[in-house]
Amino acid sequence: MTLENTIHEYREKNKLSMDEFAKSLVQSPPLQPEDSETCPIPLIGDIAAGIPINAEQNIREYIPVNRSIVERCNGECFCLKVKGTSMIPEILDGDIIVVDSVIDPSRINTKDNIVIMIETTATVKHLSITDKGFLLTANNPDVYKPHFYDRDQVRTLPVTIAGKVVSLQREF
Repeated sequence: MTLENTIHEYREKNKLSMDEFAKSLVQSPPLQPEDSETCPIPLIGDIAAGIPINAEQNIREYIPVNRSIVERCNGECFCLKVKGTSMIPEILDGDIIVVDSVIDPSRINTKDNIVIMIETTATVKHLSITDKGFLLTANNPDVYKPHFYDRDQVRTLPVTIAGKVVSLQREF
């Protein structure tokens, strides 16, 4: 039996188009073994600490995160790798942040680190929500000046809250 015949049989048996078959060959990175103290959380891309960067959500790998952190999350957790210096000294370039995707905007503290989506770009900043809009501020104002998005911009761009940073991991 040839490879072509094997593929054809597999596609017929599973009722897959050629595109569906091709997609089935793409595998996510393997899960890290789970132990009793950690949970594997997907690292889905990079996040800017500075000028927002395009947000691409592809699972690169799974990061073992302390189970107690994951259990405190309200929703799905995900990880992002930080690129930039606007959140120094708290968050450094190269840090991995753990984000809770479900947060109540009314409970955001201005000292919280929030993942913000601006159209198709993402950044991590402090967020103040006012009657007039969203104010994004950095820890390092010399690198990133505060930026205000009025209510119309929040609605039309849109500017959305993707989650709250609940933990970070740093390699030395």
